[in-house]
Amino acid sequence: MGRHGEVEGESILRSMIASGIGAGILRLDQAVRAGRNGELRVWNGWRAHSWLCWIEPAQAKRSDAIDAVRMAVLEAWALS
Repeated sequence: MGRHGEVEGESILRSMIASGIGAGILRLDQAVRAGRNGELRVWNGWRAHSWLCWIEPAQAKRSDAIDAVRMAVLEAWALS
């Protein structure tokens, strides 16, 4: 996935929120930046930690592809 995929995903989510599709949850740094850029309005009345859970089929065999996606998520959320 890498940084390009992360940026693309964040951009898509911000665009969906800004277009009026609804509310959303973004990483704090992304929400603040989008708010400063006038893309969306950040509601400061609520702030919380969110959970990130990795799920995969119970019968899944370990594969390089699954491990690569998992590592990309860990890297993106700075959990590694």
